[in-house]
Amino acid sequence: MVANEIKQLASQTAEATNEIKAKVSNIQGATHGAVQRIGEISVVINDVNDLIASISAAIEQQSVTTKEVASNVAQASEGLNHINAHITQSATKAESVSSDITQVDHAAGQVSHGGLELDQNAQNLLRLSEQLKVLVGRFVIN
Repeated sequence: MVANEIKQLASQTAEATNEIKAKVSNIQGATHGAVQRIGEISVVINDVNDLIASISAAIEQQSVTTKEVASNVAQASEGLNHINAHITQSATKAESVSSDITQVDHAAGQVSHGGLELDQNAQNLLRLSEQLKVLVGRFVIN
């Protein structure tokens, strides 16, 4: 009688061990999949960080250019006031104003270029955020 109970208990133990082994295997498989998805998300996050750094640099450059434009406009305005005050020196001051206007034009071109870069970087950020959304959508926790 005891031998039968021992055999039955041993059989149940073996069955439970197999079930536990299967569950552990399933957990390991799910963990491996989660690790892969986390790696994919990490790559996208690094791409987003790089893009944000690029946008930040473009904004900083645009800020410097805008300050330069404001400075050049102030210089041009000062030159025009000086020309109005001293009509006899108009030829000399006209050259100064022309130079300032050229600088303003150059700076305005830089601002325009910076704006285009900012727009492209924003579009890239939007694309990357959509990719991140898709990847995060695949990450399922049971």
